[in-house]
Amino acid sequence: ARSLIEVPSRTLVVVISDFEEGAPLGGLLAEVRALVTTGCHVLGCASLDDAGRPRYSTGVAGQLVAAGMPVA
Repeated sequence: ARSLIEVPSRTLVVVISDFEEGAPLGGLLAEVRALVTTGCHVLGCASLDDAGRPRYSTGVAGQLVAAGMPVA
């Protein structure tokens, strides 16, 4: 996403995910930090199960919050 951003302060990147990464987490955390550093706004939206309850990795979500991406 970073390569497509022209005006970071006017950009919102929304990630809808269960945050259960199949790849090493370091790359995702680095990308979130890089986006935040440019002034881009990022937001993580946790996935829901069939009953509408949140279903996501709270551990990964917590690390993303620490990297600068709020998770709702």
